[in-house]
Amino acid sequence: METQSAAPTRFSHILVSGPPGIGKTTVCKKLISLIEAKGLTCDGFFTEEVRSTNNKRIGFDVIPLKHPEQRLPLARATYYSGSNHLAPTRYHVGKYAVFVENFEKSALPVFQTESDVLLLDEVGKMELLSKSFTQEVDRAMLGSGKVSKTARCALATIPVVTPAHLLLIKKLRSNSRCKIFEVNVENRDEMPEEVCKTILQIIKYK
Repeated sequence: METQSAAPTRFSHILVSGPPGIGKTTVCKKLISLIEAKGLTCDGFFTEEVRSTNNKRIGFDVIPLKHPEQRLPLARATYYSGSNHLAPTRYHVGKYAVFVENFEKSALPVFQTESDVLLLDEVGKMELLSKSFTQEVDRAMLGSGKVSKTARCALATIPVVTPAHLLLIKKLRSNSRCKIFEVNVENRDEMPEEVCKTILQIIKYK
């Protein structure tokens, strides 16, 4: 399951990778529950699919971990009529219009967290349209400073295929401080426990 074999204590951050729809967000939700059950605190955000009444995917929402009621549209399919009431945007990824301002409103404050673990679900094409978010991830996960005022470990989900222009994801994958877990159908049920153990080792070491 683990792509690196060195002792967990040499790592500072966790990357959870896998193809679209494999269950990365589900793994992270279960993982957050396990972490909190150990007495640690978590902050960050999730991104979730939004589906129409006929179960067709029409977009994604960004959801603050501590304030899920404040969810905002991250992206909507351009053909979806319900997108008409949203502010116009010049950002697009494939068939989706991406609302970068909404994303920044939800995502950027988490880098000031006072929690132990920072969750970034996810660091991908849409999210990296935000230059401010890109800079914060770079500082938090690749810089020499702390993740935030108190967070001791960052947990980020990333795509399994990295587009050539997304240099930050390539840097994360190759950085020796990041431990990578690849999600697949066979291991996704056990993965939350495995990742939780690694995070506890990281934080204990620090």
